[in-house]
Amino acid sequence: MTASLRFTRGPQRSVGGVASHQVRLDSRSAGSATLRAQSGTLSRPARSVLILAALCSIALADGACVRTVRTTNDSFYVINRKVSSNKRSAAPDPTAQLSNSAGTALTQARGGPHPKSSLSNVGILEDENSAISSLLGKVQTDPANASVHFQLGRVYHDYRLYDEALRYYQNALQLEQKPAYYEQTGRLWRDWGSLQQAADLAKKALELDPSFVEAWNTLGTVFDRQGTRDRAQEAYLRALSLNSDLDYVHNNLCFSYLQSGKFEQAIPHGERATYLNPAMVIAHNNLGLAYGMLGNLDRSLEEFKRSGDEAAARNNLGLILLKRGQIIESMEQFKLAARMRPYYKEAAANYRQARDLNSQRAREAKARLKSFDQETAMEAAPSAFGLVAIENVGFRHLGGAWELLSSQPVGIPPTSGSRH
Repeated sequence: MTASLRFTRGPQRSVGGVASHQVRLDSRSAGSATLRAQSGTLSRPARSVLILAALCSIALADGACVRTVRTTNDSFYVINRKVSSNKRSAAPDPTAQLSNSAGTALTQARGGPHPKSSLSNVGILEDENSAISSLLGKVQTDPANASVHFQLGRVYHDYRLYDEALRYYQNALQLEQKPAYYEQTGRLWRDWGSLQQAADLAKKALELDPSFVEAWNTLGTVFDRQGTRDRAQEAYLRALSLNSDLDYVHNNLCFSYLQSGKFEQAIPHGERATYLNPAMVIAHNNLGLAYGMLGNLDRSLEEFKRSGDEAAARNNLGLILLKRGQIIESMEQFKLAARMRPYYKEAAANYRQARDLNSQRAREAKARLKSFDQETAMEAAPSAFGLVAIENVGFRHLGGAWELLSSQPVGIPPTSGSRH
């Protein structure tokens, strides 16, 4: 739409003593903008001002006449969401069909945390994983087969899709109450962080079968996470009394002894675990920690090397030395680790920690020496009663400082090799 503007000069009016002309704006559908003076003749500057005003009016008129038209691309900001009408049915409730003790255990378990699996990930996994697809087909064709439900729950458990795993574990328990089903469900709750529920289900499995080695081991790992080391060690020893050739139980017992500060008792079980399974990296790491805390640093470094590369071994040895209060020696090990593996952030951070502790120790030693000099000078100062007696010179400072340094935590705690 093109605007044709015709400006007409109306009767003159006096504004503040200055003659002015009244201007009228007419819009036409075609033609060009023309300026016509109805009376008199405008000067050239006045005519220029009127032309400039006319051009500005044309621009404003064009802007006002633009129509907003919604195009097909206006909806580009809409997020496409995949909407599926096939919602997953809720897990069946096995409580009503189980015995009282079993129902109580599962009811208590439901009070724990319920992290959600991503349904999109579950869907992708079900489409691409042949084992899951096969088991899902078997569940549909034979829904009364408890073993199939249990196997499917195990696969989901391995992929850490805990809510899906729990659903099929509960299906299996609804169909058949086996000790293995209770033990595995307890292991799921342990991995999920609900330790009391895990302990209850492991104990239920042992009520049904007191010789169930896996349940004793699972119960031990739960007690370890709860911090009840003595009970954990009793559970592991009970498992080993049933089968003494289980590498993971020996390693778990070694780990529990390490956490309790029983380093000498940890070594035989670490040795046994590495003998039964030389490829168990965690067992070598725990055994290296035990030797290191007992001062056998050469053997400790040897075990650390078997659990990883030499850079990691040097870093672990540095942590052992730092825990033992050998700060200068630990700094050397951290530097070696950083040189062997460029950009080894953990070793660099440990080196800075050791350096800061060393600086702190030097400052405290200087402060103790200054305090000692001041108290010694007081002994030489005569008084009415002779020399001033000072008892336990410096000991209160020295003891406090060393206790502070010796209580620093280890940077990397020993890891548990609980079997899944």
